[in-house]
Amino acid sequence: MTTKTMTMTMMPKTMIAALAMIALAAAAARAEDYWSAAASDPDAEVARRNYEREMQNADNNALLASSQAINPRDQRRLLLAALRGYENAILARPGAPEPHFRAGLILCDFFVECSASLPTCVPGHAQPQRAADMAMHWTAFERLAPLDPRIDFEFLFDRAIAHTHAAGDNGTHAREHIEAALADYMGATHRVNLTGLNKAQLSGNLAETLMMLGRLDEAIGMYQETLRQGGDASTMYGLAVALDRDEQGAKAREIIRALGASELEQFKDAVRSGHTFFVPEGEVFYYLALAEDALGDVEDAARDWQNYIDKGAHPQFDERARANRDALLRDHKRDHKRASTR
Repeated sequence: MTTKTMTMTMMPKTMIAALAMIALAAAAARAEDYWSAAASDPDAEVARRNYEREMQNADNNALLASSQAINPRDQRRLLLAALRGYENAILARPGAPEPHFRAGLILCDFFVECSASLPTCVPGHAQPQRAADMAMHWTAFERLAPLDPRIDFEFLFDRAIAHTHAAGDNGTHAREHIEAALADYMGATHRVNLTGLNKAQLSGNLAETLMMLGRLDEAIGMYQETLRQGGDASTMYGLAVALDRDEQGAKAREIIRALGASELEQFKDAVRSGHTFFVPEGEVFYYLALAEDALGDVEDAARDWQNYIDKGAHPQFDERARANRDALLRDHKRDHKRASTR
């Protein structure tokens, strides 16, 4: 679990593993005759040929993009060509699930959950539209092939991450994406063979998602459950923010003081690396401000409370942020006045 928090490294698909899956799926798809009726239907025969051509071209482009010798510009061009190929295959055969899966896999591994070594995105900063496209493709895949064994824990977890990123533009569908992420996390809880680490990461992300939806009592309970499963300092930060937003500020600050200043620096490092990300990104300022406030850094805390308000990340918590900012400045002014009269 991480703070605003969707952990990006639970069970990562590597680029090579992803493309190997594509290659195997391609061979299986071309070996199977989806078009037994095409012999007596010229239109169906044309559609079959278009589908197979587009899938072949898309697979080839995806595999070429995996070459370690390829330059970033060509890699991006090939990946986009692969996506266009899968989309064209969908047009040729709207009921086919496979192009949806492969398009979602390309988007997941290269544009949403990418590693720092890839030029196609910055870890923790996926473009909302790319993430929305990934979620759309995998939702279509599940609808068309609900019993496919690839719809596993990792599939649901990764799609939840995509939905969370898709809400990052705070647009008209942001809440729908967060609710979809919650549904995927809930679905993932029913998958078997979860390790203790995965359970903690999953419940931590559930807690954060509940807080994003304003369900603070449930979020606090889920954070506490995460800690029982082995959550880390990031979980404690998330719990502190949830408590503060629930007007339990004293308890929230006690938690942060107990963690100490070194944990704040580690938290900042996790944010910079993209391991911890926030949706919308301005949400990070609430975490920073609360920690700085609790640790006595008045100037930075006041600045970050204001940053949070200005960014409009989650307006339902703006009033609480203003109250925290005003109380901090009022107490600082009072303490300064007392010190000057001694």
